[in-house]
Amino acid sequence: RYNCRRHHLLFKSCLIVLLTFTTRIANTNARVNYYGTSTPPFSVNTAGTIALATCLLTASCIKIVSTGNECLVERLGKYKRRLGPGLHLIIRPLERISFEVSTQEQVMDVPPQQCYTRDNAPIKADAVVFMRIIDSAKARYEVDNHRL
Repeated sequence: RYNCRRHHLLFKSCLIVLLTFTTRIANTNARVNYYGTSTPPFSVNTAGTIALATCLLTASCIKIVSTGNECLVERLGKYKRRLGPGLHLIIRPLERISFEVSTQEQVMDVPPQQCYTRDNAPIKADAVVFMRIIDSAKARYEVDNHRL
């Protein structure tokens, strides 16, 4: 079962570690100016911006697939792998999620239709279709329109 609180705590701790690391780098590479005070080679705002951009890039590479769903990943436009339920890492510049589908059973109601028997007696036929996607790769690449 997915624990949202643990995921947010992990993200916050990574952010804190990254910010401390970048500010320590800024302080260790400090130069002494004309007045004798040390100035970092780049400001804390720059370090914070770099840390924020790194955290956002890392967070965008995380994909959480919920129970009952599957995702297909394409690397450079070619099918690479299937993602089941859980937490997954995706290399964003190279990989993308091309297809996300529910593997749960779906119900499609067919509207009632008037038809006639051989002896010209009118009847109405009604139907319900139960369908479920078993192989998401085949549903994506071998079926024209699986939703219908």
